[in-house]
Amino acid sequence: MNFRKVLLLVSAAVLCLGCTACGEESADGISTTEATVQVQVSATTAYAPREIRTEKTYYHAALQGAVIVEQDGSRSFKYQKKCDVCGYLDNTRVNVSKGVGTLDTSFRCHECSNHQKVKIKTTD
Repeated sequence: MNFRKVLLLVSAAVLCLGCTACGEESADGISTTEATVQVQVSATTAYAPREIRTEKTYYHAALQGAVIVEQDGSRSFKYQKKCDVCGYLDNTRVNVSKGVGTLDTSFRCHECSNHQKVKIKTTD
């Protein structure tokens, strides 16, 4: 049953119990006002809304001077520096934790001594 149907049924039961007896004791010895409270508490605790937790997924893209080596959708990723002139790929993997935006840095190539800019864009 969905939540609206249950709420409607509980409301109808409370209304019926409240209108017919108005606080008089029933055959079990429980007053109708106590029964009403019991029905309302059980309905709210049994069908409490679920907490939905959504985490952001981050995407990292190398625009210039780098190659993304590892990313898993979190803020953290690893990249290697790459020279655009001679194609040299540095063995070092750089570990970065970056939110949304652009990472701008640079390095000097070990092979051709080119001053290479590094740009990595992060989106969510």
